[in-house]
Amino acid sequence: ENVFQLNLQVTLLGITRAASGSAMTLGEMQAMGSIGISCVLTTLKLREVWNFFKIHRAIKDGIDERYSELSDENKASLTSVWWTVLSIRVWSLVMIGGMGYAMAKLVAVYYCEDS
Repeated sequence: ENVFQLNLQVTLLGITRAASGSAMTLGEMQAMGSIGISCVLTTLKLREVWNFFKIHRAIKDGIDERYSELSDENKASLTSVWWTVLSIRVWSLVMIGGMGYAMAKLVAVYYCEDS
């Protein structure tokens, strides 16, 4: 949700900038502040994900050592956890890509004449 909001904010900033001309308006400054806050919050979310993966790796290493001792039910639960972790990895990549895309659009707002 943070990346979606960030992209919307940058798009709106581009539209506002195109409508107002080259002068920096108060609205643009407010938008830049909001975009900055969104970038910080998205980065904090990515840090949380990074910490999750570190904890997951430690737990997984411990479970791998004793996997043969687990019941079939617990092994099935681990499969479910594996799919959840995989989806978190995919969405993390989407988040990183979306943030990069928003930053590219932000650069285009100020450096490309036709954006």
